[in-house]
Amino acid sequence: MAENRVSIDGVIPVAGTMPMSMPGNSASNPIFTTGGAVTVSPPYYSYSVIEGVGTVASNNFLSLFNPLASGKTLSVVRFIVSPWASGATTTTRSMTVQGTSAASGGTAVAAANIPKFASAQANSVADIRTGNPTVTTVGIPVHGFPPAVSTAGAGVTTNSVILAPIGTARTLAPGEGLVWNVAAGTTGQLWNLNVTWYEQ
Repeated sequence: MAENRVSIDGVIPVAGTMPMSMPGNSASNPIFTTGGAVTVSPPYYSYSVIEGVGTVASNNFLSLFNPLASGKTLSVVRFIVSPWASGATTTTRSMTVQGTSAASGGTAVAAANIPKFASAQANSVADIRTGNPTVTTVGIPVHGFPPAVSTAGAGVTTNSVILAPIGTARTLAPGEGLVWNVAAGTTGQLWNLNVTWYEQ
């Protein structure tokens, strides 16, 4: 029987447009490939809170806000929440994610320190705050994440990943945002958080 064989040596340069079904890919914002390097449009960004220490009182661990003058829409495509315990913990209040209409105070993250998916991208327009910023919440929580509860000691953890349905995203128009809050907790509960979005 005859065989068909294809031999590929070296690197094949790729140029043109790759039609792909993913958020942001359209005729006006295609995904281009040039010389084998992929440039994604619109640009994606991500921010993480690592080992955020729980508090007894209500605490806003993270705020993602789209400033009124940004001229962009933020489209959130993923949340990751990983709580864990450094000691015995019994407080059972979940972390919630809720919409906001204002954010101030806390610790503002410089735009240059917001990670990009490609180093050539412009800085994000997002206003990121940690350290219990002051926010104005709107509506009801859109997600809840259970805490680590352990009467035996440290090490208990769960991992929650929330993905937007394929082809969609949670959009934040200028003047809109999200906050990650725990209404009550303990210092033995710690939280690793991540949010990913694109801007256009």
